[in-house]
Amino acid sequence: MRIGPLASVVLVVAMPGPAAHGQAIDTVLLTEQAFVHHPFVYSTFAALIDRSDRPFLYAAGVEHGLRTYDISDPAAPVEVDVLWPPAFGGLKPTNIHQDGDLLYVSLGGFQGVTQAAGLAVLDIADPANAAVLDQWDSAAFTSGSAIVRVRNGFAYLGAMREGLVVLDVNDPADIRFVSSFQPDTTWPGLVNYPPNARGMDFKGDTLLLAYDAGALRAIAIDDPTDLVEVDRYLNPLQPAATPCAYNNVRVVGDVCYVTTDFCGFEAVDIRNATAMQQLAWVNPWNCNGGSWFGSDGHANELIPAAGDSLLFVNGGDSEVLVYDITEPVTPLLVGGFIHPNDSSVAWGVDVHDSLMVLSYIDNSLVFWPPQPYYADDGGIQLFTWTVDRSTAFPDPGRDRSWQVWPNPTQGPLNIALEGVAQAVVRDHLGRVLWQGRVQGPRARIDLPRPAPGSYLVELITPQGRNVLRTVVQ
Repeated sequence: MRIGPLASVVLVVAMPGPAAHGQAIDTVLLTEQAFVHHPFVYSTFAALIDRSDRPFLYAAGVEHGLRTYDISDPAAPVEVDVLWPPAFGGLKPTNIHQDGDLLYVSLGGFQGVTQAAGLAVLDIADPANAAVLDQWDSAAFTSGSAIVRVRNGFAYLGAMREGLVVLDVNDPADIRFVSSFQPDTTWPGLVNYPPNARGMDFKGDTLLLAYDAGALRAIAIDDPTDLVEVDRYLNPLQPAATPCAYNNVRVVGDVCYVTTDFCGFEAVDIRNATAMQQLAWVNPWNCNGGSWFGSDGHANELIPAAGDSLLFVNGGDSEVLVYDITEPVTPLLVGGFIHPNDSSVAWGVDVHDSLMVLSYIDNSLVFWPPQPYYADDGGIQLFTWTVDRSTAFPDPGRDRSWQVWPNPTQGPLNIALEGVAQAVVRDHLGRVLWQGRVQGPRARIDLPRPAPGSYLVELITPQGRNVLRTVVQ
């Protein structure tokens, strides 16, 4: 994995300040439970773990339909219900939103031959027997839909090229059209194709829209019949000759986290939604004008977790990266499932409690390029995850110059330390790759053929425990 200049701070000494003991997130450990492989060429665009804490998972499989899995045993998901596209009048399910016993499914394929945009509302009081309560779709919106979110009885549908569609869903058995809104398609004008409404989240009466080539928009929705754009935002550090691609967005308090495809993600200050400002830009794949094709990563979906202290970011060919966002101005990479160049590409990510699910796509029938990556393994992959925390007991009278270099590295780990320590090296899944005694001032550890990704170096001394992170290219 290549680390860009604004994401180069991936080396962390997990120690509190000299005046106090404390705990810090050392790493997020992911343990794979199962991979449900779909038949050839079927993709999953989004998956959702049941938010009523029932052991079920819903997957929007586009041509493969809407599928429900019993995940009582996450290591052995059991498919219990399928609604193929004909159940939705031929429209393909693309994304999912849950509110209690209601499941909102965005409809309409938006890749290749596009379909009309639509929305289905399902009763999932019995998840294994979902029932369609009503469906809305319109030939007036021709480029499909990528997302649906619901707030205060209104569903907001991302209708791709046609922008936003607002639907009244106060009666889920009687969906009614309210309004539509097309943000300005000419700004910022970095590419020669129209922007698409791809992702959204809310801060009060403001909708934050990831508008793809149209960057990030703030839209007032206090009157659902008359939406008004109140601000627009583009990365002030956008690399020259690089298209912008704002794919999805999540709001955490006064901060909006937005994925920007092969340019990573940004943290944007939205305390004043009419004057959005950049707080941080994490650029893990060193994006530039020519790096869209074959980039190690393309960020699409994201979701906060652990009381909004962590951010799980879908990484495309780097699957998923996990960041500590307790300090929004300095997101820190603390884990991930990162295997670039393996023809498995994650399009979506969802996290609930101790479970995470990745959604994989298959574009193997499409000539590459023009696709940014080659993917031939559609389906869903389930993980459990835990946060590894440590307590360090620093000695204020000593200068601890713990370091690992070079970082990133392509070979051995060189460690600067004082005295003698017990060292343990783990990969992003928490597996121990090396352990033994090391002695300062310099030590060298040769890892057995490390795969690209993030690694954790734990050093244990009588004075405490220190954790260093490094990235292997």
